[in-house]
Amino acid sequence: MNRRPTSKDVAALAGVSQATVSYVLNNNPRQSIRPETRDKILAAAKELGYMPNTMAQALRGGRCGCIGVVVSSSILTPRYTLAFQGIRDALGQNGQSLMLCGEHIQENGLPEIINAWLKRSIDAIIYLANNNNEIPAHMLEQIYTHKIPTVALDCMSGDPGISSVCFDYTAGARDAANMLLSDIKNRRLVYIRPEADTLQEQQREQGIVEAVNGCPGTSLSYVRLPADITDSSPESMISELEKRLCPLPENAVYICSWNVWADMIIHSLRRNNRRLPLLSLTQDTGISLAELEGWLICSQLPSYEAGCRCVGILAGLMEQPGDVIKTTLQPYLKTLPHF
Repeated sequence: MNRRPTSKDVAALAGVSQATVSYVLNNNPRQSIRPETRDKILAAAKELGYMPNTMAQALRGGRCGCIGVVVSSSILTPRYTLAFQGIRDALGQNGQSLMLCGEHIQENGLPEIINAWLKRSIDAIIYLANNNNEIPAHMLEQIYTHKIPTVALDCMSGDPGISSVCFDYTAGARDAANMLLSDIKNRRLVYIRPEADTLQEQQREQGIVEAVNGCPGTSLSYVRLPADITDSSPESMISELEKRLCPLPENAVYICSWNVWADMIIHSLRRNNRRLPLLSLTQDTGISLAELEGWLICSQLPSYEAGCRCVGILAGLMEQPGDVIKTTLQPYLKTLPHF
């Protein structure tokens, strides 16, 4: 079905009148409907993905002016907060609003975000991925079935049917490492990364390897940390890092995938009276600039711009259904000099 199902479609599938469908789905207490008829209507509605249009009078031109946003991780994470702000600001400029929806399955067997669309509460979907995780299969099936305009942020780059805004983690890591190594020869590069083998970590590692291969005399070693180490206290994290890095190698250059580890390494270096260059492949560290004693380079994701870009792409998809637009944004570098 290339359009949203109607009560007429439910009536035809159930073999009853449209009025009977209305009585059942609206729980009309004045009408007595046989249980077997009610069951047939409810089954037909579920099969078709039909939801009563409770906002029909509010619609104008077939749209409600609201976009559903799914954030599959904590919205308090800086990258998602910035992306969400970009989405909010861009929608506001277009005179639109947003509805924050979840992925959890509701009583009718469909995700909350899909039910919001079927109820005409939203016009389209923006999906913010957690660590490049793809849109869940059960949700993706409904998106394709109902032809819901959708843009994915930081995932679905390889799906030919879903528009996406992604980051070039390989180029970002390579360019940042090249800047760090440009004036440093015969160094040992220590790459601290999570054990999780996500797409973004694979791409970051590829960029680091490319930079090292282009810098003769530089060796590369790895320190792999469990992702849940971030659940520990700062002191515990520092102790664990020092165990894995001990003894601290001479002439080392540190590269961290996660900014919280960059914070801990800076503390560790200070405690051991060391001043070494450091590269963070995510956002700025939480340490004040006055406390920094090394050279810090941050490879920052253009998350706010990505959020705005999602809204722009979505506007085009709503005017030209069926189009698929793929965009890749490159991280930018921020250098903090010696202190």
